[in-house]
Amino acid sequence: MGTIALMSATSASASRARYIFAAALVLLFAAWIRVYSLDAESLWMDEAFSVWAATRGALADVVHAAAGDVHPPFYFMLLKGWTLLAGDTEFAGRLLSVGCGLLTIAFSYRAACEMFTPAAGLLAALVAAASSYQMYYARELRMYTLAPMLGAAAIFFYRRWLCGGARRMNAVGLWAALTLLLYTHYFGAFVPLVIALHYWLVLPEQRRKLPGFLLIYLGTAAAFVPWLPVLVMQIVARPGGLDQAIPTSPDLMRHLLAVFTDAQPVLYAGLIGLALLTARAASPPGDQTRVRVSRRKGAGVCIAPEAPASLKPISWTALLALWAFVPLAVTLYVNRYVPVFTVQNLTIAAPPVAMLAGVGLSRLRRGAPRIIFAALALLSGLGVSYDLYQGKPDWRGFVDAIAAQHRPGDVMFLHIGGPPLWNMPFEYYYMRRVPGAAPPVDLFQVQGPPSAQVFAAALDRLTGAGRPWVVFTHTTPVTDYALPLFQKMGTDAPRTPLLVGALDDHRAYLYDDDYDDAPGAAPEFHFYTPDGVRFRLTGYALAPGPYRPGGVIDVTLTWEVDAPPSANYSMGVYLLSENAGPAADHLGFPGGVPTSEWRPGQAYTDPHQLVLPGDLPTGYYNVTVRVRNVFKPDAAPLRVTDQPGTPLGEYLALGGVTLELDTTAP
Repeated sequence: MGTIALMSATSASASRARYIFAAALVLLFAAWIRVYSLDAESLWMDEAFSVWAATRGALADVVHAAAGDVHPPFYFMLLKGWTLLAGDTEFAGRLLSVGCGLLTIAFSYRAACEMFTPAAGLLAALVAAASSYQMYYARELRMYTLAPMLGAAAIFFYRRWLCGGARRMNAVGLWAALTLLLYTHYFGAFVPLVIALHYWLVLPEQRRKLPGFLLIYLGTAAAFVPWLPVLVMQIVARPGGLDQAIPTSPDLMRHLLAVFTDAQPVLYAGLIGLALLTARAASPPGDQTRVRVSRRKGAGVCIAPEAPASLKPISWTALLALWAFVPLAVTLYVNRYVPVFTVQNLTIAAPPVAMLAGVGLSRLRRGAPRIIFAALALLSGLGVSYDLYQGKPDWRGFVDAIAAQHRPGDVMFLHIGGPPLWNMPFEYYYMRRVPGAAPPVDLFQVQGPPSAQVFAAALDRLTGAGRPWVVFTHTTPVTDYALPLFQKMGTDAPRTPLLVGALDDHRAYLYDDDYDDAPGAAPEFHFYTPDGVRFRLTGYALAPGPYRPGGVIDVTLTWEVDAPPSANYSMGVYLLSENAGPAADHLGFPGGVPTSEWRPGQAYTDPHQLVLPGDLPTGYYNVTVRVRNVFKPDAAPLRVTDQPGTPLGEYLALGGVTLELDTTAP
């Protein structure tokens, strides 16, 4: 009998070693797909804010920066320490999120192993590793992997605290995880809510431990009390909800379902349903390997056959179901009245979805059925399109175009259309790509009566060959005070700025007297038809001013095409007011030739005359180009890119003009 017991223990130990080795391979796979091309995309606005907040001078400054945002400070404090070690590059900053994401997978594996079986833990880790939702936010320089990691840690320590074994250490672990979670993201409050619901509703015989449970929660509340005044201030500052919140609608529900299931809702519904329906069932043959709960200090491994009924797999299935569905249900309900829903705020519910899917996979019989469905879950995560998530604008490429023509002494003015937070991605790259450049001047500071002093002080910084630049949001009103001054600066006549770069609705203009000789003064732009034909705008020219209401602006465009288009398109030139929309336009076919008859390699000259209404207000206007299918007025205009391929929207801004009154008229 002793020999048989020894052989059984040896076999169980070998089985556990195989599962641990397989879990390590899953983590290596998860690390590779998360680290690969980690810095390929530019930082977007929120990521740039994270770097800005974490690189404040002292820790108190970091906390103050977080207080001015909508989040608590722990992530920014952690990021500050991380940047001191690893730097503040895109790769280094996002690597912290990757590490948190890997720890989320590790906690999910261990918790599922102890709640169910080693097979369930391994398959849960595999689903989490391939989850596009977890993968996307593990590659973002934000707190959206730190929060689920702390949530998974809290569930892990909660389960071990219930099962006994080093109860004091596990209680401290649960308290620390809950406290740091509340200081990381306010939606993290769902985890203590879920644990409380599970403890009270599912574990009635465990209420003898209620004093210890309450002590943990009271300790968490006491630790969070110092931040409550800041939380109240943040709520008062945003009484209408979050700026980026999405209203609850059928489209939102479909999007949310696609995000949490890697666009495979039927597969995930089947696996999660199987996990719920078989919560009382025994594991498939070959998966009964369990380790009895050790009384050794610090232990608390997979559940033992003699454990209380309330701590059997059905209890843990209920816990995972609460963890997955309570945050979703409560958020969507509240969102009907106060806009609070954003996709990233619900990453706290991602681990239990992966764990339930992994448990469902483990309920399948070993062999072909399990392998096939595990492969489907893996491929669905790896194959999902990132169109499900928010794209990151190419701020790096935008600033690189500016840096290529930047000279020492140039001064950068920003009017990006919002609070300072909106400027941060541009400033992040500008200060790194243009060493020695002065910080940009925010044009929001130069509006109104006091603006003259601020504006004049900024212009005093122009020295030698220094020139003014303006970066602004095309769809946002640009101050009528500043832009005309730029055009006249140091000259007797207005000058037209050079469009150096464009990014979505953002434009970068350079005011340079001799820009005709500058590199890229006549860049090429591409308009793409639905069937892939490319119109190339190879040249354009605006007749010199002055420009006055009642006059005419001559615009000449030069086009080429790669192949004959299948439809006829009109080329329109529009004068857009920053404050009032279209002010004048002219449409036509270049050279009178329908575009369906164009031939590759031939240049087509396209003259336009913008007739300006006599009552047109003076001020700054943009001359823009748009291409449409003339016989399908309801069809969307063609999208335009610059030569490197940066999307510019549907309007191409050629330059700006200032309309002035004729002061020489009697």
